[in-house]
Amino acid sequence: MYTILLCTTSGELNVTEDVETLRTALEKKDRYIWVDMEDPSENEVDVLLDVFNFHPLSIEYVLLGAGAAKLDAYPNYAFMALHRLFYNFETEHCDRREFEVFFSEQFIVTIHGKDLSRTFGAVRQRVQDNPKESLGDSPSYVLLSLLELAVKDYHPVMEEWEDTLEDIEQQVLKGSKDKVLDQILKFKKLVATMRKNLLPEREVYKQLDDKHITPF
Repeated sequence: MYTILLCTTSGELNVTEDVETLRTALEKKDRYIWVDMEDPSENEVDVLLDVFNFHPLSIEYVLLGAGAAKLDAYPNYAFMALHRLFYNFETEHCDRREFEVFFSEQFIVTIHGKDLSRTFGAVRQRVQDNPKESLGDSPSYVLLSLLELAVKDYHPVMEEWEDTLEDIEQQVLKGSKDKVLDQILKFKKLVATMRKNLLPEREVYKQLDDKHITPF
């Protein structure tokens, strides 16, 4: 499924699912555009090729999923693939949830799974509540809001880490060495796993400052 948001510079917002309306807005260049796609079918992804004329390689990246974090510049747009990481302390498993973004000075297209609907839904609601400020000048607000929320989602994780470290410290002071050693090893594995997965994400964020890559 997908939602198309079209906004004029005066803040007039049109929310639709009509592809021809999207095509017209794109051709006339009189609207800023956000297309948000959640668990799109292959036919829906084909719309990206048909309407936006995105490079087949970036479309293939979307269809395959589970790729590395990246930021690629094309003549008329940029393509970015990022991940949200969720670490389960009980199973010691790191779950990577990928999302992709195509963006230019006129439009932003986001593709994600249902498991990230809360984050994207929150930004979509911001746009609908205040279209002029959030999409009336540029799609950049949408992109920055999504990245900001993605980073903020790590705050509870960091707080949980702090609680775990404090618990380990208390156990060390009480002399519970055997149990503490097991917790330390698990925590070390956690940090190594998160570091391995987050470093590529950080490189993509750094590249966003490159004016030769990003359109705004």
